[in-house]
Amino acid sequence: MIRPAKNEDMQWVVHTWLAAFADSDAAMLVTPRDPEHTRRCDVCGQHRILRGAEGRAHPGNEYWRGHRRLVELLLTRSAVTIAEADDGLLDGFMVHTLSDGVPVVHFLYVRLSARERGVAKALVSTLGPAQRILYTHRPRGLKAARLPKQFVYDHYQLYWSLAA
Repeated sequence: MIRPAKNEDMQWVVHTWLAAFADSDAAMLVTPRDPEHTRRCDVCGQHRILRGAEGRAHPGNEYWRGHRRLVELLLTRSAVTIAEADDGLLDGFMVHTLSDGVPVVHFLYVRLSARERGVAKALVSTLGPAQRILYTHRPRGLKAARLPKQFVYDHYQLYWSLAA
């Protein structure tokens, strides 16, 4: 079932968005690159992700504080559409606005166990027919070749959405 978000959904939306975007290139840009941070994850309070014997850099407090503020501000200015499974689990969400009549998707998330089942297509279909759909967040692992041709990455649209 596709429906508008309810107030009780919003905490899940914020938490899921932040966690899903945490390993993106943008999140890594605000992460300290010093060896101490990579070695001692208690510096930023986040979990260290182990790869063999070495830790991998992860977003620091700058990401978690700053992007939370950005997400919360976007949510006050955007529509949030929820995909809910028959059993009541939330399969995914889409945060979107319109800019000069062009749909802008700020974030689209589908939980792992619901992927490859048409959830993303169902969420995007709520935007109606569009020649072009802009998106502002590019998570790591997003395969641009799998996106419909009308999807165009435009990070700067994020700033215009906040300025409006």
